[in-house]
Amino acid sequence: MKRRKPLVAAYLIFLPASARATETILDFDSVEAALGSVDATEYLAGFGITIGERSPAETSVVIIETEFWASPPNVMTSTTPAVSAHNYTLHFSEPLDSVGFTRPGLPNGLTGIVYAEWSAEAYDGSDNPLGSDGEDYARYFVGTGDLPPKTITLEGPSIAYVRFFSDPNDPSGMGPPACCNLSVDHLVLLTPDTPDSGAPDLGPNGGHSFYDSPSCDCRIGLPTPPSPVALLLALLIPLARGSRRKRTAPEPGATGDCGTASARS
Repeated sequence: MKRRKPLVAAYLIFLPASARATETILDFDSVEAALGSVDATEYLAGFGITIGERSPAETSVVIIETEFWASPPNVMTSTTPAVSAHNYTLHFSEPLDSVGFTRPGLPNGLTGIVYAEWSAEAYDGSDNPLGSDGEDYARYFVGTGDLPPKTITLEGPSIAYVRFFSDPNDPSGMGPPACCNLSVDHLVLLTPDTPDSGAPDLGPNGGHSFYDSPSCDCRIGLPTPPSPVALLLALLIPLARGSRRKRTAPEPGATGDCGTASARS
């Protein structure tokens, strides 16, 4: 009779792949701007950011030092030759999960506060809008309190660029122009990492040998627990060996059959 070999199947469970994210923070404070505004192009390039479209073309993106902001010493802002609405774009070298920043606060002074209307809008690589935030033109009279800081987060995924817009003029035409355009501090870029493989850890032997001496974790002085696969094979392999030792009973008349030998004597 032909014996069937026992079939042993081992299943590996792969956990879902997980991804981590890398956070990069730009605070602009490493730039020496005590003697005046500094073009932000070089600083931004160090983080894979380029300044793209500007309207009007004379718009400058600069880093300034000022003691009036609630987040000294430096912030990033924009300037134009004339007091007018304008915008500029920051392009990122790789798609981002999110872009965040702080619009710094301003303390009230002897002349009050006038702050420009502004907006920030995120787009993907196909120019689809992903999200936006902003504030209207604001005027704080003397004694009416400070301009509190505002934290903004634009969510992706796959943010390719952000367009910033400022208009220092009162839309009603009644108030004075703002003393400053949108200022940006604490720019936070969230970059997705490559997902983990999700492959199981089979131990130092790669899961190939389950009958060696048990490994010892020297940190706690206890044997390393066997994996579930090792327990399964340790149970099934002895059963398979036992089945090979069983012999098929000989048929009557076959050589070595004691009953047949007695009958012939």
